[in-house]
Amino acid sequence: MTVKVSLPKLRRMMALYFEGRPQTEIASRLGLDQSTVSLHATRFKARANEQGLLPAAKEVGVLNEVDSLRSLSVELLRSNLSVEEAREGVNILDQLQRLSIRTED
Repeated sequence: MTVKVSLPKLRRMMALYFEGRPQTEIASRLGLDQSTVSLHATRFKARANEQGLLPAAKEVGVLNEVDSLRSLSVELLRSNLSVEEAREGVNILDQLQRLSIRTED
């Protein structure tokens, strides 16, 4: 049986999803089962494939999140960085912080 999810809860779920939160975390935060989160993420992807990403994002109310991801992609492209290179840079910054080394240094 599919659990009905209100539109505000669906919007919050998809916003958290686009933040990169794990489905288990999203489910816990919203009082849902992980399979419900998975189902709605899969449905969103199918809608995006059928009607395009922007119309699907607008329908669910996550257009700002999609725009933010696009802006990030543009910045990576302008910087001539791949997603993997950006991920490595974030890991390096994280390690520096753990060692109490300021990024300015």
